[in-house]
Amino acid sequence: MEIAKQTLENNRVRVLVEKGFISKNAFDTAQSQYAIAAANLAAARAALVSSNLSVADTIVRAPFSGQIISRSIEPGERVVVDSKLFAVVDLTQLELEAPVPVGEIGRVRTGQTVSIRFDGVDTPITAAVTRINPAAQPGSRSIMIISRCLIRPRHCGSACSARAA
Repeated sequence: MEIAKQTLENNRVRVLVEKGFISKNAFDTAQSQYAIAAANLAAARAALVSSNLSVADTIVRAPFSGQIISRSIEPGERVVVDSKLFAVVDLTQLELEAPVPVGEIGRVRTGQTVSIRFDGVDTPITAAVTRINPAAQPGSRSIMIISRCLIRPRHCGSACSARAA
């Protein structure tokens, strides 16, 4: 609002200088006040942008839809950049990590289907082997395989027990 008044005043003063009604010194003063008002407006706009960025930095968004399974902070707690706040899991896909004895790993292939029985679910769920670890687990002499379920059981949360066959 002040900048609009200064613009109007500046234009009016310019006409008065051209007609000789006011001095050049008075015009320079009006011009200076206009420049100050414009600078104040630019500073206020920059402060608004900075304030909006600060507010945006207080919002935490996960990179995908999921469920929080652990929280490392409490509401209102101050945190530093890149600190772990939450652990989020994607519940639209389910992965099963299962040990396979070293003597039987030769029969397992990536893409092979696996039948999985979840506790509390009558019918088995079909999964596909997506990864085979290249090294045996120390102490157990088994190799871990990772399978991804094609259909997720409704009641199964982030940590449910199952058996692969």
